[in-house]
Amino acid sequence: IHKGIVGGGAGGGGGGGSSAGKWKKGGASAEGDGDDYEEDWHCAARAERWLMLLLDANRDGEDSGGGVVGGGESSLRPEDTDRAPLLTGPAIRYGAGRPPLPDQVTYNSVIHAYARIPDSPRAAERAEFWLTSMNEHGVTPDNVGYGSVMKAWGNVRSMMGARRASDLLDRYEELCDGGKKGGRGGAAQRRNHRRREREDDDDAALRPTVVVYNAAMNAWAGAAGAGSAGGGAEALDEMRKLLTRMEMAWDSRDDGDRAFEKNDDGEPVAAGLVPPDLVTYSAYLKGITALASTRDLRPTDNQAAFRSLLSVLDVLTGSDPRIQPDANSFASSLICLLKCVPRNRRDDPKYVELVAAIFARTREAGMCTDFFVSTLRASLTPKPGHRTFRTMMREAVGEHLDHTLGESVDHAFDEERMRREEIAPDDDAAWRTLTFDLPGEWSRNVGN
Repeated sequence: IHKGIVGGGAGGGGGGGSSAGKWKKGGASAEGDGDDYEEDWHCAARAERWLMLLLDANRDGEDSGGGVVGGGESSLRPEDTDRAPLLTGPAIRYGAGRPPLPDQVTYNSVIHAYARIPDSPRAAERAEFWLTSMNEHGVTPDNVGYGSVMKAWGNVRSMMGARRASDLLDRYEELCDGGKKGGRGGAAQRRNHRRREREDDDDAALRPTVVVYNAAMNAWAGAAGAGSAGGGAEALDEMRKLLTRMEMAWDSRDDGDRAFEKNDDGEPVAAGLVPPDLVTYSAYLKGITALASTRDLRPTDNQAAFRSLLSVLDVLTGSDPRIQPDANSFASSLICLLKCVPRNRRDDPKYVELVAAIFARTREAGMCTDFFVSTLRASLTPKPGHRTFRTMMREAVGEHLDHTLGESVDHAFDEERMRREEIAPDDDAAWRTLTFDLPGEWSRNVGN
C-alpha cells in the first residue's frame, strides 16, 4: 500500500508528505482536471484496492497453504465504488497461512493517500469511510487516522469541510477523554484513563495530541477565505472558540480535571485536551489573513479580523514565554496587519505605531529577515510611507551607534541622489529595490 502511494510519484509515503504532492493549482479544477490531480486519485484508488483485497482474503478466517491476493477484482467493495474505481494490477503472493491482516498503518496509508487530494469532498468522504471501517474490522483508529481525515476535510476549503473536521474533533475528544466529553462527572474516569496511559504505552493510541487540533484549526482557516458572505466571519468565530478552549488547557489541573468556562450563552465549555502551540497560532493567523483578503469584505468582518489579530499579536511576536515564535511568525503578523488595514488608512499614526512595535520586537528577537524588511517597506505605502520607513530604519540603526550602517541607510534614501538617478518619490517598484546594510544582531536567531 505504501508502494502504491509513493510509486505514484506525488509526495511522501504513508506518514508524511505535503497535502497536495505535485499537484499544480493552475492545472487542476476542484474535481479534477490535470495530470497530477488524476495521479493522486490513481494512487489513492490503488492503495484502497490493496486494502480491500487484503480484507477480502481474510474474511473467511481460515488458514491456507498459501496463495495469491489480487490479480483481478475484489468481491469486497465500499458503498460507492463508482467514486473510487477498483484498479486491476499485479497480484500479491503469500506463503502458508493467511495474508497479513490490515492494521493501523495499512488503513492510515489509504486515508493519507486521500488526504493528499486537494479540493475534493469525494476524497474526504473516502478517507472518513476508511476511518469508520477501521472499528468495524477490529482496528482502533489512532491520532494519525483522525488527523489525516481532518486534513482531508480541510483540503476542501469550505464551510462544509470545516464543519465535518470539527465534528471529527468532537468525536476524537470524546474517545481521548474516556467517553465523558464536556462534563465534570467524568473527572475520576479521565484521571484513571490518563494514569493507565502513563503506565502502559499500549493505551496511548489516542493520547491527545496538538497535531489533531491543528488539523481542525487549519480546516477553519481554509474556510475563512472561501466562505460566502458572512461565512468567513463564522469560520473566524469558530477558530476563536477552538483557540480559547485550547488556551484553557493551560489552566487544567495536573490530575487530568479539565478547566471550564461559560460561553456567551452561559453554557459551560470544557477546555481542550492539549494547549496550543506555534502551529495553532499560525493557522489562526492564516485564517485571519484569508478573511481580510476576501474581496467585497464587509466592514464588520474587517473589524472582526483586525480585533482577532490584536488578540494574538503579543503571542506571535514573543511576549508569551509558552510560545516561541520563529521568523515567519513576525513576517506573517505584519502581512496580516497589512491585509486588515486598507491602503488609504496606513498613514494613521496608530497604524504606524503598531508597525513600529512589530519591527522593534522582531529586532529584539533577532528574527529580522530580508523578507520582513521588504514587507515592512510595503506596509508603509503610499508616498508618505517612504519617508516614514526611512525614518524608522534610520532610528533603529542609530540604536546600534554604528555610523557605517547609518550612512548606508542615508545613502539608500538620499533624496538628492534619487533625483539624479530619476527615482520618483511615488515609484514603489524603485523604492523596493533600494538596499542597505542591516545589523547582524537583528537576524541572530533566524534559523535557530
